[in-house]
Amino acid sequence: MSAVQPHDPHKTLPLQSPSPDDHRPVFFRPVMAETIWVSFICMADLLTTLYFIGQGHAWEANPLMRYFLQMGTVPFIVAKVMTFVPALSLAEWYSRYKPDMVRGLLRWVIIGYLALYIAGTVGRLGSVLEFYEQFLPF
Repeated sequence: MSAVQPHDPHKTLPLQSPSPDDHRPVFFRPVMAETIWVSFICMADLLTTLYFIGQGHAWEANPLMRYFLQMGTVPFIVAKVMTFVPALSLAEWYSRYKPDMVRGLLRWVIIGYLALYIAGTVGRLGSVLEFYEQFLPF
């Protein structure tokens, strides 16, 4: 007869909902799929921004990020990463208490970020407002 294996609290499936009862160290907890997607989109935005600006096909529309870009590539990368890593870290921490709410908010972040990113890319690889001005009646 085989003995029943005790549950190992350190073995979990990846990308499952976190729980407030999860007392594992933070680096051993699962990460939500939405967090990974937002991180991926932010990094894609960072890399494509640097590429298109380097090619002379675009400019940084965000005045704050433009300031850091004028300081150099490294300050721009650090500033860009510091705009999303703390927010996603906080979202992951809070997801232990309200996983459905955080997951829903991150999904809206994904939709909004992709919409702005696509609009900015389609809109002549630069200012979204300049692209949409041609459609305004005034």
